[in-house]
Amino acid sequence: MQISKSDYMLFLKHPAWLWIKKHAKHLLPPVDAALQARFDEGHAFEPYAEAFFPDLVRLGFSDFAGYRSLTSRTSRTWQDGAIAVAQGRYEDGPITCITDIVSRDGDGYILTEIKSSTSAKPEHTFDLAFQRVVLEGAGLPISRCEVTAHLFAN
Repeated sequence: MQISKSDYMLFLKHPAWLWIKKHAKHLLPPVDAALQARFDEGHAFEPYAEAFFPDLVRLGFSDFAGYRSLTSRTSRTWQDGAIAVAQGRYEDGPITCITDIVSRDGDGYILTEIKSSTSAKPEHTFDLAFQRVVLEGAGLPISRCEVTAHLFAN
Protein backbone atom coordinates (compact mmCIF):
# COMPACT_ATOMS: atom_id res chain seq x y z
CA MET A 1 0.00 0.00 0.00
CA GLN A 2 1.35 3.42 -0.94
CA ILE A 3 1.00 6.42 1.32
CA SER A 4 0.55 9.71 -0.51
CA LYS A 5 1.13 13.26 0.63
CA SER A 6 -2.63 13.87 0.76
CA ASP A 7 -3.02 10.79 2.99
CA TYR A 8 -0.31 12.13 5.29
CA MET A 9 -1.93 15.57 5.45
CA LEU A 10 -5.30 13.98 6.31
CA PHE A 11 -3.61 11.95 9.05
CA LEU A 12 -2.08 15.12 10.52
CA LYS A 13 -5.52 16.75 10.75
CA HIS A 14 -6.83 13.70 12.55
CA PRO A 15 -5.99 9.98 12.13
CA ALA A 16 -9.69 9.17 11.74
CA TRP A 17 -9.89 11.18 8.50
CA LEU A 18 -7.37 8.87 6.85
CA TRP A 19 -9.29 5.78 7.96
CA ILE A 20 -12.55 7.26 6.66
CA LYS A 21 -10.99 8.14 3.30
CA LYS A 22 -9.71 4.58 2.89
CA HIS A 23 -12.62 2.59 4.33
CA ALA A 24 -15.80 4.71 4.44
CA LYS A 25 -15.67 7.42 1.77
CA HIS A 26 -19.46 7.72 1.91
CA LEU A 27 -19.04 9.37 5.36
CA LEU A 28 -16.99 12.26 3.97
CA PRO A 29 -18.96 15.49 3.58
CA PRO A 30 -19.50 16.65 0.01
CA VAL A 31 -17.42 19.54 -1.30
CA ASP A 32 -19.65 22.62 -1.21
CA ALA A 33 -19.50 25.53 -3.67
CA ALA A 34 -17.38 27.73 -1.35
CA LEU A 35 -14.75 25.03 -0.81
CA GLN A 36 -14.68 24.21 -4.53
CA ALA A 37 -14.13 27.91 -5.27
CA ARG A 38 -11.11 27.88 -2.91
CA PHE A 39 -9.71 24.82 -4.69
CA ASP A 40 -10.23 26.49 -8.07
CA GLU A 41 -8.59 29.70 -6.85
CA GLY A 42 -5.53 27.74 -5.74
CA HIS A 43 -5.28 25.97 -9.09
CA ALA A 44 -5.66 29.30 -10.92
CA PHE A 45 -2.69 30.72 -8.97
CA GLU A 46 -0.29 27.95 -10.05
CA PRO A 47 0.42 29.34 -13.57
CA TYR A 48 1.42 32.71 -12.08
CA ALA A 49 3.92 31.08 -9.71
CA GLU A 50 5.16 28.71 -12.42
CA ALA A 51 5.93 31.71 -14.66
CA PHE A 52 8.94 32.43 -12.40
CA PHE A 53 10.52 29.23 -13.81
CA PRO A 54 11.03 29.91 -17.55
CA ASP A 55 12.51 26.46 -18.29
CA LEU A 56 9.76 24.60 -16.44
CA VAL A 57 8.54 21.23 -17.72
CA ARG A 58 4.96 20.68 -16.51
CA LEU A 59 3.97 17.03 -16.17
CA GLY A 60 0.88 16.01 -14.21
CA PHE A 61 -1.84 13.56 -15.24
CA SER A 62 -5.46 13.47 -16.30
CA ASP A 63 -6.36 9.82 -15.70
CA PHE A 64 -5.23 6.81 -13.68
CA ALA A 65 -2.92 5.53 -16.42
CA GLY A 66 -1.24 8.95 -16.47
CA TYR A 67 -0.87 8.85 -12.69
CA ARG A 68 0.68 5.37 -12.82
CA SER A 69 3.24 6.44 -15.46
CA LEU A 70 4.01 9.79 -13.81
CA THR A 71 6.96 8.52 -11.72
CA SER A 72 8.75 7.11 -14.77
CA ARG A 73 7.92 10.22 -16.85
CA THR A 74 9.33 12.40 -14.06
CA SER A 75 12.53 10.38 -13.89
CA ARG A 76 12.92 10.47 -17.66
CA THR A 77 12.37 14.25 -17.69
CA TRP A 78 15.24 14.74 -15.21
CA GLN A 79 17.46 12.34 -17.19
CA ASP A 80 16.72 14.39 -20.32
CA GLY A 81 18.27 17.44 -18.61
CA ALA A 82 15.29 19.32 -17.20
CA ILE A 83 16.07 22.39 -15.08
CA ALA A 84 12.68 22.57 -13.33
CA VAL A 85 9.74 20.15 -13.15
CA ALA A 86 6.17 20.92 -12.07
CA GLN A 87 3.70 18.24 -10.98
CA GLY A 88 6.28 15.44 -10.99
CA ARG A 89 5.75 12.27 -8.97
CA TYR A 90 8.43 10.72 -6.77
CA GLU A 91 8.48 7.47 -4.80
CA ASP A 92 10.53 6.05 -1.96
CA GLY A 93 9.31 2.56 -1.14
CA PRO A 94 5.68 2.79 -0.04
CA ILE A 95 5.52 6.60 0.11
CA THR A 96 4.88 8.88 -2.84
CA CYS A 97 4.24 12.54 -3.55
CA ILE A 98 3.49 14.88 -6.39
CA THR A 99 5.38 18.14 -6.02
CA ASP A 100 4.45 21.60 -7.19
CA ILE A 101 7.94 22.52 -8.46
CA VAL A 102 11.41 21.00 -8.12
CA SER A 103 14.33 22.87 -9.70
CA ARG A 104 18.04 22.18 -10.02
CA ASP A 105 20.36 24.05 -7.67
CA GLY A 106 23.99 23.09 -8.34
CA ASP A 107 24.41 19.54 -7.03
CA GLY A 108 21.03 19.65 -5.28
CA TYR A 109 17.44 20.65 -5.84
CA ILE A 110 15.05 23.31 -4.56
CA LEU A 111 11.61 22.09 -3.52
CA THR A 112 8.96 24.80 -4.03
CA GLU A 113 5.41 24.53 -2.75
CA ILE A 114 2.84 26.87 -4.31
CA LYS A 115 0.14 28.09 -1.96
CA SER A 116 -2.75 30.45 -2.38
CA SER A 117 -4.04 31.19 1.08
CA THR A 118 -5.04 33.85 3.57
CA SER A 119 -1.97 33.17 5.73
CA ALA A 120 1.04 30.92 6.11
CA LYS A 121 -0.01 27.73 7.85
CA PRO A 122 1.87 25.14 9.93
CA GLU A 123 0.78 22.35 7.57
CA HIS A 124 2.88 23.95 4.81
CA THR A 125 5.96 22.93 6.84
CA PHE A 126 4.67 19.37 7.29
CA ASP A 127 3.80 19.21 3.59
CA LEU A 128 7.32 20.23 2.55
CA ALA A 129 8.91 17.92 5.13
CA PHE A 130 6.99 14.92 3.78
CA GLN A 131 7.94 15.78 0.21
CA ARG A 132 11.58 16.26 1.17
CA VAL A 133 11.72 12.81 2.78
CA VAL A 134 10.27 11.24 -0.37
CA LEU A 135 12.52 13.15 -2.78
CA GLU A 136 15.70 12.48 -0.83
CA GLY A 137 14.75 8.81 -0.54
CA ALA A 138 14.26 8.81 -4.32
CA GLY A 139 17.81 10.15 -4.77
CA LEU A 140 17.26 13.90 -5.16
CA PRO A 141 19.27 15.81 -2.52
CA ILE A 142 17.25 18.85 -1.45
CA SER A 143 19.31 21.98 -0.81
CA ARG A 144 16.36 24.23 0.07
CA CYS A 145 12.60 24.13 0.64
CA GLU A 146 10.42 27.17 0.04
CA VAL A 147 6.80 28.25 -0.11
CA THR A 148 5.71 30.57 -2.91
CA ALA A 149 2.46 32.05 -1.70
CA HIS A 150 0.02 34.69 -2.71
CA LEU A 151 -1.48 35.79 0.56
CA PHE A 152 -4.96 37.21 0.09
CA ALA A 153 -6.00 40.01 2.42
CA ASN A 154 -9.08 39.38 4.55
